[in-house]
Amino acid sequence: KNHTQSRLLLSQAIDILSPLHHQDISIGQVVKYLHYDRLLFDLTESISKQTFLDNENNLWEKCQSFLKENHSDNDINTDLVRVALAYALSRNEIQFLQSLIQTGRRTRFYLDLAKVFARLLNNENQPQIRPELVRELWDRILDILSDKLQGPGAIKQSRNRHQQSNTLNDKLSVVDLQKFLINIHHPILMQIIFSLLSRLYSLILVEQSHVDIYSEYSRYWPTSIDYRQRSIRTSTVAQLTQALFEHIQASKYLPIQIKSSLYRTQADIYLTLQQYTQAMHIYIDAISIETAIFSSPVVSQQDDTMIRNMIKAALQLGKMKFQ
Repeated sequence: KNHTQSRLLLSQAIDILSPLHHQDISIGQVVKYLHYDRLLFDLTESISKQTFLDNENNLWEKCQSFLKENHSDNDINTDLVRVALAYALSRNEIQFLQSLIQTGRRTRFYLDLAKVFARLLNNENQPQIRPELVRELWDRILDILSDKLQGPGAIKQSRNRHQQSNTLNDKLSVVDLQKFLINIHHPILMQIIFSLLSRLYSLILVEQSHVDIYSEYSRYWPTSIDYRQRSIRTSTVAQLTQALFEHIQASKYLPIQIKSSLYRTQADIYLTLQQYTQAMHIYIDAISIETAIFSSPVVSQQDDTMIRNMIKAALQLGKMKFQ
């Protein structure tokens, strides 16, 4: 209801001001921003409903037109860029994304990351991933999540403070990355990203637990982090991983096998964190999803590792009960 009312008001404002834009350049700018706001409303609504192929109000055509425009850094709406790229990825518009040309510094980070995602999805042999794509995605995500260590002589002091500031902040923030990821609803991409984060999390937590966190793509990721050049906060990875899992839980149309696999990964993370109650809940959810709430006549045999991890969680819960 709020979306409908807001869209109606925006449309009315556009209709009133559009005939006047020839008389005043500033009115033309206002009309352009109103069009952007309406497009943002429509894309956000479509993403929230997870209806990417309906193309109501020619939404995809408008999205393409916006992304192909030459935007200046002064008037670009980065929220709209982020949502539009997530919408395109969710629609699996891989060729279109690869054809886009970066025009502004403020949009470059989103577009570069979207193109990395597009290259992953353009792989003909999924779930096989080419090693160079794995490394590229791993490095990009770690670069966003980490604070670069500034050793002696690592970065020459710039005489221009503004230039130095731009250099040090020349990447997406963790908050921006999270906002981007939770708008993407492409099943394979969600699975790959969550697998990457779970591996990263397990490497950071390795001293706390020796649980081998499961994921479909676990064999592709590096088995160590070079801490000589990076400093990664556990809380940052934890927050992003949890946000992405909540996004997965809210996804309506994930294939059963993918959703069950992602739940199992999250359960292993909880077990690693010694959060045994949450781990048991999610293990059971993973099995119930795969077996259609235990009603499917075909029940696949569960992996021995998963069963052992469930036993570990159950034993720990038993110990806690009698302490």
